[in-house]
Amino acid sequence: GPINKLSRQIPFFKNDNIILSWGRGLIVDEKNKVIGKIKFHSLKQSILKGDSCDNNLNKLMRVNFIVPSSTVVIRKSSLLSIGGFKQPHYAPYADYPTYLELALKGKFFYIDDLLGYWRRHNLQVTSKLYADFVLARANLIEDFCKSLDDDFKKKINLNEKFMLAKSYWLKGRYYLIKDQSKKARREFLTSIIFGNFEIKIKSIFGIVFSFLKFIDLELFAKIFQRFKNLF
Repeated sequence: GPINKLSRQIPFFKNDNIILSWGRGLIVDEKNKVIGKIKFHSLKQSILKGDSCDNNLNKLMRVNFIVPSSTVVIRKSSLLSIGGFKQPHYAPYADYPTYLELALKGKFFYIDDLLGYWRRHNLQVTSKLYADFVLARANLIEDFCKSLDDDFKKKINLNEKFMLAKSYWLKGRYYLIKDQSKKARREFLTSIIFGNFEIKIKSIFGIVFSFLKFIDLELFAKIFQRFKNLF
């Protein structure tokens, strides 16, 4: 990573409430040539500057905005307080589950500076591995929601129905990738019942695509996200 990474991040930990910091990243190829930027999610300044732990968690449950992981620095005592890095048996990654647990302990702070790189390899992620990532995200959302008590959910204004709808939608994507159209439609239908307008629309498209197998839902999802980011 950049040689000034730690010198840029460590001073912010003088604030005892800050337990995690991260920053901007670049995508490089196997020859360390810069080939792109890590997409940055649109966030309120209150979240970026650690004003609210509750805001961190609510947003983090919707989207993992702590990217790239190579830029992350975590307060050791906070990490130890949750038992170290978290990796459920069904998840092929440990970063996101760990961030969720840490969001219960303190505040995160974003530094608008280049702090890390993400290396893209020529080997593509297999469809099986990608499917595992999608299913793990769905299960993680469900399990984490269940782990929070009702009073805390009210405190952070957590829309549990929306989160569960997102979980069903992710499971629908998983079954489409696995070419199990009937199971996919079942999950998408459940997502429509509980979801907001955006989830309902995406689930409807999922059902349509489950009949039109020559259309790639994952490609559509990427195009939809790019279109959404224009507004």
